[in-house]
Amino acid sequence: MKNSPVRVLLIGSAGRMGKTVLDLAQSDGEIEIAGQCDMGDSIEPAMKNCDVAIDFSQADSIDEICRAASQHGKSLVIGTTGHSQQQRKTIEETAPSLGTDRFGIEFQRGSQRALLADAKSCRVPRLGFQS
Repeated sequence: MKNSPVRVLLIGSAGRMGKTVLDLAQSDGEIEIAGQCDMGDSIEPAMKNCDVAIDFSQADSIDEICRAASQHGKSLVIGTTGHSQQQRKTIEETAPSLGTDRFGIEFQRGSQRALLADAKSCRVPRLGFQS
């Protein structure tokens, strides 16, 4: 029996990295892009219709993203870099509400395929963080 594709919300979809992730996901039968958000879009409504969100937006968006993921119990894979200490603290504090007390911290700058692999493994709420 074949599993249904992982429904992904791509945050930051209009940026260079977001477009790359979108291109890779479209050729991957295990991934369905269920929604796309970019600057000015409300993240909360789109978060309802996904299994996992991939964040490739801007560091300043992390509070809203973490709040929406936590509110809806959705997994979150973060590809955005440049978070302040306070923003990293927000991410760390969000992890337990997503069903885990640990991060998948990997140094894989430029590896969008690794982000998609993380997204595919997110059948249960968790937080993966790419630094």
